Amino acid sequence: MKLKPWIQVVEPHADIRTGRFDEYVFAADIGAVLADRGAIEYRDPELFFKKTFFTQEISSLLGSIVLRLSGKKGIEPVVQLQTPFGGGKTHTLLAVYHLIKHKNSAMKSAEIKKILNNNNLKQIPDAKIAIIDGEAINAGTIRKTVEGVEIKTLWGEIAYQVGGIDAYKIIEKDDKNKISPGSDKIAELIKDFGPIVVLLDETLKYLTKSSGVSVGESSLSAQTISFMQEMTEAFASSEKSILFASLASSTSDFSDENEERMFQRLSKVFGRVETIREPVKGEEIYEVIRKRLFENLGDESSAKDTASAYWEFYQKNKEDFPREIREANYKKLMEKAYPFHPELINTLREKWGTIHTFQKTRGVLRLLALVVSDLYKKKNSGALIQTANINLGNPEILSELLKYTGRQFEGVVASDISGSTAKAPQIDRELGSEYAKESITEGIANSIFMHSFSAKSDNGVPETVLRLCVL
Repeated sequence: MKLKPWIQVVEPHADIRTGRFDEYVFAADIGAVLADRGAIEYRDPELFFKKTFFTQEISSLLGSIVLRLSGKKGIEPVVQLQTPFGGGKTHTLLAVYHLIKHKNSAMKSAEIKKILNNNNLKQIPDAKIAIIDGEAINAGTIRKTVEGVEIKTLWGEIAYQVGGIDAYKIIEKDDKNKISPGSDKIAELIKDFGPIVVLLDETLKYLTKSSGVSVGESSLSAQTISFMQEMTEAFASSEKSILFASLASSTSDFSDENEERMFQRLSKVFGRVETIREPVKGEEIYEVIRKRLFENLGDESSAKDTASAYWEFYQKNKEDFPREIREANYKKLMEKAYPFHPELINTLREKWGTIHTFQKTRGVLRLLALVVSDLYKKKNSGALIQTANINLGNPEILSELLKYTGRQFEGVVASDISGSTAKAPQIDRELGSEYAKESITEGIANSIFMHSFSAKSDNGVPETVLRLCVL
């Protein structure tokens, strides 16, 4: 069977085809969206929902929101978003934001309509929304509104966003004194202006910054933690309102011991009433990547044909490949990952994803966008995009990787892997035209490089996996 090159099947988004994409298109930022800055993909609700892959958890979460706002009993009022590799935390919060803030635009999305239909609803219920980006807010700075209101705390900000000056008056004294208002006043706010949806992003970042702001013998951080506890209690007792908070998912996200202690305190506060959601799970990462990088995924039969051909080749040479590829579900995995080989995604996921500075989904998307753009421009004839196809001779791709490995490896790449004087392409030329045409040795060197970095102790690559990267 002659397989179609992937570039004849799928079509990357226009900015990736031309190589003119901004790397920030993969960095969702709630603060930037609220300030009407950043990539249009996040600011425009219709385009946002069009480019969003609705994972099972995101669909379930949005379904819970519309049910909660409509008064359905038994729906969790306090939700914590956890994001290990695969991310999706800020993207999920933006989905909630656009759902509530731009409900008419959201209703144009087929996926949103499906969520409403599945929950026997015809419309998105009305609600007020407040969004806090803990990274964007300066804890020691007073924000002055157009009416001249001076906001000093998170509770002041939330009240003002929910109902302007009228809502702010409920907690005005507490905001000026930087003292937590208590659950009764928060309940009053919910009763008078609800239903309310509150989104807290980068909560830990704000707490760390506010620890340096004194409030009598206390601190703004301590008052904020008290407010968080009071707020969770008030929302838990409400009928329709809902609170979302994103916390760090692991100790690798902490910058120091103080931040880790803050996280432990915050976890205890939310742990009393929360339901934990993980937006992206397992194999859904493949579909997230495909949705973000390609505007047309082509005919499904091409993906199935390619997966079948590869899998049959693996079965005929099973002793030369890892044991897991012998399972029938590996063929299904290849279909889901198409046009990428799952080994490539898993390498980024399981090795590079353990590096503290690697930005999980953002890092994967940025790197793969550069790889797809490079291969598309070169009219790559491969049936799949494999680890061997990562062109370390491309300055942008190499620079993206060296951000996490250190610049000292630039010389290693130039000497051994890619470039006019590098050893790998020289060996390919010496072995003959077929080796040079397929860049076999260079592909092996690329793959070894990609398997050489991890925060764990599993650096390096067995020969069986190396064949999976190249053949």
